[in-house]
Amino acid sequence: NTYFVNSYTDKTGKEVKGYYLYASDAIKFITTDGWQYNYGYKEDYFSSLINRVKQIDSTKLNDLVKVIEDAEKLSKEAIKELMDGNYTSEYKYVEKFDNYDYIYTLNNEKYLVDKYEAIYYAFSDWYGI
Repeated sequence: NTYFVNSYTDKTGKEVKGYYLYASDAIKFITTDGWQYNYGYKEDYFSSLINRVKQIDSTKLNDLVKVIEDAEKLSKEAIKELMDGNYTSEYKYVEKFDNYDYIYTLNNEKYLVDKYEAIYYAFSDWYGI
């Protein structure tokens, strides 16, 4: 839901406090070919994962395929929310960076996080078998 740059020391030895990216920056990171979070946005990302899983075993790994399919649906849903501008931006103190910053939050963050956690737990259950 949020993207940030950690604090770092620049070439002159000065500490640069971390900061959150704006929603428009997140969109750029997701949609620009070759950028950091673009891999999951590519049209064949999830289908290629499913194909590789099915090549290993087309029947025994159905639970894993379901997890990947659910992750793809959630990814598309969350990205649509971001693209549609369904978020708020709030200027507030960020303890992590000891600084004030604007932080955007998707309006239906709780719903999306709950879905993400359900998918994560389904994967954890599958992986623990």
